[in-house]
Amino acid sequence: MKGERIPPELEGLRRFNGHLGPYVVLGMRMGQAARTTYPFRIYATLYTGSKRPRSCMADGVQYSSCCTLGKSNIRIVERGEACGMFTDGRTGIGIKVLGDVLGLIDEKVTAENEELVSIEIYHQKIKDLFAISKVESSLAWPVTNRMR
Repeated sequence: MKGERIPPELEGLRRFNGHLGPYVVLGMRMGQAARTTYPFRIYATLYTGSKRPRSCMADGVQYSSCCTLGKSNIRIVERGEACGMFTDGRTGIGIKVLGDVLGLIDEKVTAENEELVSIEIYHQKIKDLFAISKVESSLAWPVTNRMR
């Protein structure tokens, strides 16, 4: 990658996911935003589905939010959307990637520059990446799915 140094946090993310692309970085930033709201107890529902590249968002969320498949506090819904909902069991938030960001990825990302674009996304402010809104906690994570 032409002279651009990858920040250490992204190096760890790249090792975790297997490569560094814009969707895994968006997932990491989404998880960071959710963790800021819910620093102690958190559940995640992602609407990315299991088809790459959007499914890589799930790895980014796991990497940064403490929501993991092993703890069963994350679930993936097959919709192919770049969004998720998070809750602590009392309140909930929805986090959706802004259309301009998705458009930039669609227009700009190639195999040759995906790491560079990913680093650019990493350095952007949360407000420039996502629309964050309040949602009902039960929408973010149904009570029947919660760990006790």
